[in-house]
Amino acid sequence: MKVELRLRTGFYETTSYWMDVIKNRIVLTPQTPDAGKEKIVILGEAIAAVTILEKKNPEIEIQTKGGTFFGTLAPETDLDKLFNQMKKELKKKVIYEGGIGHA
Repeated sequence: MKVELRLRTGFYETTSYWMDVIKNRIVLTPQTPDAGKEKIVILGEAIAAVTILEKKNPEIEIQTKGGTFFGTLAPETDLDKLFNQMKKELKKKVIYEGGIGHA
């Protein structure tokens, strides 16, 4: 499942990425190759927790041993599907705030 994500990359800066959750890792690939940004691979063992916040503009927070990634998901993202895929693939604590049956 490929999801559109606006990742906070600076104080007032966001960068568009594609997020894939596959084989015990999260892969963030820049949507625009010339953006000067690199692909980010977050291995499952480095992840402490993931929080998905259901809002008008859904948000995601990925806590790792080395820091925290914050981003905004596309409004049309199927959050239930993303939540279930993250639980299945990462086998880590995944919190879904605001989701029906997941609060």
